[in-house]
Amino acid sequence: MALWLGPLVLIVFLTFALPAQVNGWGYRYLAGFLGNAFILAGRGWEKLERDGVAPAREFLLATAVAVLIVLPIHVWMAAGHIGAYAKAARAIQSIDADVVIVDEGLPFASDLVLNRADLSNRPILLSRNHLQPKDIPAICMGRTIGFADAPQLGSISGFFRIPVPVAPTPRQSQLKAAAMAAHCRMAAPVTNHR
Repeated sequence: MALWLGPLVLIVFLTFALPAQVNGWGYRYLAGFLGNAFILAGRGWEKLERDGVAPAREFLLATAVAVLIVLPIHVWMAAGHIGAYAKAARAIQSIDADVVIVDEGLPFASDLVLNRADLSNRPILLSRNHLQPKDIPAICMGRTIGFADAPQLGSISGFFRIPVPVAPTPRQSQLKAAAMAAHCRMAAPVTNHR
């Protein structure tokens, strides 16, 4: 009973508390119950076989449809989603700077701000959402600073079918102005990647 009751209680609770996870692969909060589902499915199949009514032909047909039709569609969809962000990440990584401030004027652009735990990656990526203009002089002291603006990360716009921003967000523009005022060494801007 606990095998099906745990997922059921969670589904009912999350239906009201958190119906959408927004961006992700499947409903991640149920991932912990995959083992329960496998055990229940195996026990159910075992009972159907004992009763002589196991739908083996239908199971094979459903598996063939899943592998030959559904899986390729999911791979294509995933490539479109991941491809847009991978292209934007490559554009950011191409900036010849010690530190790059990523403009988060596009959906889920914060996902592009990833650094190694020891910060050995170059460039180090910073989110414009967590910076103030007063932080810029300390960031660029002895470093080259670059900016990955929303217009240059247009592949994300293409994926979401929204217009490519024509200018950096106001916050990003403030940070750039602060970098110029602090006489920071500025990297060449990223080329447009749509």
